[in-house]
Amino acid sequence: MADLRNEFSWSKSRGEVFAECPRKYFYSYYGAWGGWSAKPNSKERTLYVLKQLMTRQMWAGTLVHNCLRWILTTLRTTGSAPSEEAALSALGRRLQVDFQNSGEGLYWENPKKIPGLLEHEYDHLEVEDEAWARVFQRALEAITTFYHSEIFQTLHSLHPDDWMEIERLGQFEVDTVKVWVQLDCAFHIREGLQVIDWKTGRADLEQTRAQLALYAWYASQTWNLDPATVFPSEINLRTGETIAHQFTETDFERIRQTIAQSVAAMRALLDDVDQNLATEDRFPMSESDEPCHTCAFRRVCPKWATPADAHADE
Repeated sequence: MADLRNEFSWSKSRGEVFAECPRKYFYSYYGAWGGWSAKPNSKERTLYVLKQLMTRQMWAGTLVHNCLRWILTTLRTTGSAPSEEAALSALGRRLQVDFQNSGEGLYWENPKKIPGLLEHEYDHLEVEDEAWARVFQRALEAITTFYHSEIFQTLHSLHPDDWMEIERLGQFEVDTVKVWVQLDCAFHIREGLQVIDWKTGRADLEQTRAQLALYAWYASQTWNLDPATVFPSEINLRTGETIAHQFTETDFERIRQTIAQSVAAMRALLDDVDQNLATEDRFPMSESDEPCHTCAFRRVCPKWATPADAHADE
């Protein structure tokens, strides 16, 4: 089996990480590379483990998305969705197991299969039991909202051939750069293609619109569709609100420019663009301390790390 190669690519999340803190970007996409098989106390392994950490809100949102993927995949393959009771029971069990395993620090042993929570890794992020209870409750309420929504009825009425994607990692090229996307759900409707993006918390309207524009561009390129026939919508499972969007080639050109600027800034810090080689010191730390508060890499970042920190690379 050929060795994996760390190829340069772009995604909206990568662009956001780089804009927030170039050093965090380096740790995530270069320093952590190969950490899945590195020795336990190596820096690569430490960075790989830290990269997987999530805030409680991110974790709950991920579990809700996973639950929805299971529901929709079952619906697509069998023609019938699991019952609401079964979905809530499965999500509740997953929340409890993940919470317990993270609290015991088991993610250091198997970070890809055992989620780790920032609030368990860093003392300054510790929260009260009431805050955890709210996270659990809101996750379960999101599934209940879904089962009682109009979109659930729409999905339940689909023919198997109408389904296009359910949280599948996809890619397309923008000016020779591989761009990654993951549509929560896409299916045929009479007017064209419906793209759904689930939200489980407060949404930034501007950022969400940029995300959905990228999804619409991907869909139009992948399936050779007129942008006017691609209908992206964000559905907030916390509020029950649905916001529909529409995009044109002009919107896609703006995305192209955004990607080009982001890619140029990323590549400017590389040691070797062709080989995608990078050195930590070339990636500056954020001048602001604001993004550092919930950064997973505080333990190793020179801005915050201390000689007494555990899991150091010695």
